[in-house]
Amino acid sequence: MTAVVAQQLPPTRAQRVFHVWNAVGLPLLIGLNLRLPWWGVALAVVVGAGVLLPLAVAATATRLEVSDDALVVRRRLRPLTIPRQAILAVDGDVPHRPTWSSVVVVTTAAGERKLPPFGRPGVAEIIDRLQDWSGTRPPEPAPGRRAAEPDGPIHGAVGPDGPLYL
Repeated sequence: MTAVVAQQLPPTRAQRVFHVWNAVGLPLLIGLNLRLPWWGVALAVVVGAGVLLPLAVAATATRLEVSDDALVVRRRLRPLTIPRQAILAVDGDVPHRPTWSSVVVVTTAAGERKLPPFGRPGVAEIIDRLQDWSGTRPPEPAPGRRAAEPDGPIHGAVGPDGPLYL
């Protein structure tokens, strides 16, 4: 059984225009500034588009899946598979603050792996789902108790009526 935990949002229109500009417009401007003949400019545009457009398409397709035995980051180039038994911890890039984090960090015996950023759901929800799935959720802290009587004076703290107590 495979479940999709998160996926990237599709590129916006502005991102698509930016990729096309980088792939076509940039080689065109470079060729014109170098005063290449028309066929040199055309060759630069074809090579630029042939190299940069496939890379832009490959960089946009990412999805995070979990199965019974592995965590898989599906992307067009170099998918990443992490066995479930190898996962020691799942946290964000800001330790113990998933809502402040921008990416998910999976810790294994081989080291830490930062997962690519995903559009939906948020990082905190992805961390919670992966911690539940892998069984690496840290224990909840014990609730604090208030003592009926003060514990004792605060070291070195003296108020107008004598030592200060907690």
